[in-house]
Amino acid sequence: MPQKFIFLDRDGVINLDNGNINKKEDIELIYGAANAIRLLNENNYTTLVITNQAVVAYGSCTIDDVQEMHTHLNNLLENEGAHIDVFYFCPHHPTKGTNPLYTQPCGCRKPAPGMILQAQEDFQIQDLSLCYLVGDKTCDILAGSYVGCKTIMVKTGSAGLDGRYTIRPMYRAEDLNDAVQNIILR
Repeated sequence: MPQKFIFLDRDGVINLDNGNINKKEDIELIYGAANAIRLLNENNYTTLVITNQAVVAYGSCTIDDVQEMHTHLNNLLENEGAHIDVFYFCPHHPTKGTNPLYTQPCGCRKPAPGMILQAQEDFQIQDLSLCYLVGDKTCDILAGSYVGCKTIMVKTGSAGLDGRYTIRPMYRAEDLNDAVQNIILR
């Protein structure tokens, strides 16, 4: 059976985007997200989170704190019969920050496709054009389009209204649950 992969942004897609989330207590699932991820799991999608986490560069949390947030998020999902297979995150910001290790340009911060390319290498993904990327910001959609993923913009979070990049997704969905329903039915 061919492998199926989906890349999900975190804040605004899976959990509420309450600004700069810097501790696990800030993680609150968006209604329907756990059901959507459970459907992906049941339909044999390898579910990968790719998320910019400049809170590390800003100095408001550490790499370990971000990993703790991801463990907590997976625990919330597991309580509802779902799970994320792997979390990829970029701790950098090119210009803003207090931590010089992470206040620098990089190839992993979306819209750069570095996290997707790392996942491609880690999972030996042969054809990224068969993969989906679901995001709420234009940087998400641009990252997916750089490598040929099928892109879906959800109306939760920023809903693509951040105005940073001029890019159109291949599809639009109300939320992650709506996006996954459409993927599964295709």
